[in-house]
Amino acid sequence: MKNFGENHPEVASTYSNMAIVCSDGGDGLDRALEYHKKSLSIRVNCLGENHPGVTDSYHNIADVYSDQGELINTY
Repeated sequence: MKNFGENHPEVASTYSNMAIVCSDGGDGLDRALEYHKKSLSIRVNCLGENHPGVTDSYHNIADVYSDQGELINTY
């Protein structure tokens, strides 16, 4: 974060990668969800709501909710 600043898209990617490690490595889905939400926030602010990276963040968040057994109603 030192080189890019806290709101850079590369920092968002780092948070996303950290979330995946948490999900896969046993640190917990709650922590993964926290990191994915940080990534989403940065991407929306930097890239705009319609950027593919934002879509990736929403997808990652949905995956965590699914892994937690949460039912997501999209209708």
